[in-house]
Amino acid sequence: MIITDTLKAVRRLEAAGFSQDQAEAMVHILNEHSTELITTTDLKSVLSQFKRELVITLGGLMITLTGIILAAMRFI
Repeated sequence: MIITDTLKAVRRLEAAGFSQDQAEAMVHILNEHSTELITTTDLKSVLSQFKRELVITLGGLMITLTGIILAAMRFI
């Protein structure tokens, strides 16, 4: 969450009891670290990629196990 109207944010913090220096520092810190946050969209994208990779891995595992079982059945 990048604060686009920093003056408004500073004024709101001042209204809540922060000094001007405190409010400005808080807004600066929030803007500085907001790029480190993950968004819902980022999380959904990573989850979707994980699901896709899991399906591919499990599909390959099922095919491999089917081959092993069929090969073992030949020896019975």
